[in-house]
Amino acid sequence: MSKIDIEFSVHSNPYFLRVMDLSSWQEIFNEPSIIEITLPGYKRCITKYFDKCKTNIFNSIALDINCSGECGDTENLTLPDGIYKIKVIGSPDTFNKEHYYLKTDMFNMEVDKIYIDNLNKRNRSSLIDKLTEIEFLVKGAEAHLRFDDITTAGMQFEKAQEMVEDLKNCSSCK
Repeated sequence: MSKIDIEFSVHSNPYFLRVMDLSSWQEIFNEPSIIEITLPGYKRCITKYFDKCKTNIFNSIALDINCSGECGDTENLTLPDGIYKIKVIGSPDTFNKEHYYLKTDMFNMEVDKIYIDNLNKRNRSSLIDKLTEIEFLVKGAEAHLRFDDITTAGMQFEKAQEMVEDLKNCSSCK
């Protein structure tokens, strides 16, 4: 029996989550595979078929998160930022890999707006300090994810989101 190695890479933009399969499926290549995606704030995973050796693309419609019930909404909505739990499972299911991914696409756009709105202002040292702290928190969240400390990663990203909201609303600009 050859070595089966499930490996994948995750990328995103505001509307799509892309999971590129980099696995070595060997003798289970012709067997079915699935992917379980747990979105930020969700308790249950969303299970879909997984195409081996391809890039699997998921949006709000494919993930069935546009609305609850039978609303027939076909508009593609932005996917939430936060920590995604992604698990690719082969057949038999003893062959699997789990990965956590921090999606920050909409968050990054909000930070970009803060930079743009404040780039030409004088006396921005306080803003620079806050933006540096936000960047530090996001990098820390990513680092904690790499070491499987999901709770700390979530707390750090949540704190960064709160700081961005404060800057957007100017609640601490004075």
